Amino acid sequence: MTNRQDRRFAAKLARQAQKRGKTPTERALFTAAAAFSAEEPVELDFALEGFDAAWAKLEPELDAFLEGGFEAFRREVFAQGAWAGLTATSPSGEETAFDLQPILFPVAGEAAEIRRFVADPVSLGTLGSSLRESGVFPENAAIAILPVVLAPAAVDLAGIGPAAVSRLVDGLSGLIEGAAAGDASARADAALADAALPHVGEAEGDLSALLLGIALTPVEDWDLPDGEVEARQLAMAATRASWLDTYAAALPFRLDEPVFWHEAASSLAWHDVAGRIEAEIARRGIEASVSRIDACLAPETGDPVLAVQAGTVRLGPFHAPRALVFTDIDGFAGLAERFAGELVEHERPGQVLRLLADAR
Repeated sequence: MTNRQDRRFAAKLARQAQKRGKTPTERALFTAAAAFSAEEPVELDFALEGFDAAWAKLEPELDAFLEGGFEAFRREVFAQGAWAGLTATSPSGEETAFDLQPILFPVAGEAAEIRRFVADPVSLGTLGSSLRESGVFPENAAIAILPVVLAPAAVDLAGIGPAAVSRLVDGLSGLIEGAAAGDASARADAALADAALPHVGEAEGDLSALLLGIALTPVEDWDLPDGEVEARQLAMAATRASWLDTYAAALPFRLDEPVFWHEAASSLAWHDVAGRIEAEIARRGIEASVSRIDACLAPETGDPVLAVQAGTVRLGPFHAPRALVFTDIDGFAGLAERFAGELVEHERPGQVLRLLADAR
């Protein structure tokens, strides 16, 4: 559409939003959806009565209202729910703005090893310190890593509510405000219980889940020329890669870089698949690096199915869970492409399975 058509469409949605919804919460959601469609700021009060119930009820209507743009809107709503803005005043009267956000680390490996790690306050403190010392987060950031492990369902945006995540942020804010380390487990458990988010209990064997932290960081100015934004993003990517190659690589389980809530589902799905790919490469003693991934959707389940090429060898099929991937399928594809260098998407599963059959 042209800019004029875009403006007309946005105005049409705004008029429709004023007529939709039977409760203040429902009307607020339609108004936010219209603002999102118009690329205007989305403002929501997650403390509105029955927010998550209204969110779940209206999902089909919001999807139709946004004409297929609901998934991007959902990620924006969760990004807001998993954030709080704070302001601190120095003795001289200078004010500094801060972002308070949960951070999540996809993790995979032996459940016993992961449980030992989260039960050790020294290990959790070292993880938080490593993020500042390596430059993944600013040196003046405050970071607390919690002695809990979240289940994958906790980041399935189709199965949880944004107000629940917002309550978690409120409940965990005290950890940043200097709560005693001994209170961390109790505070985290209370916040998770209030938010009703599932966490992993006494699991055995292999585990794919998420570590949880909370970070308070100074607000960064991204109002920069495109070239400077790109340079900053490249520098951040290099810093995170270095952290993965040093601190994370030394752990007895697979730990990925921290992400925010709206990114966590697709990141966890990819992290799990990448771990299985790397394990298969190691098991077969393949020295070549991965150079290409071919992907399709399984007709029975809709799960992404991947065939991996490493040198002259084809590996797979590797399956990823649809529920997590489809919270941000473009994000999942981007991670796969970054891992392999080339991602080829196919409409027919037979095209991918044939590659694997020919390689056997």
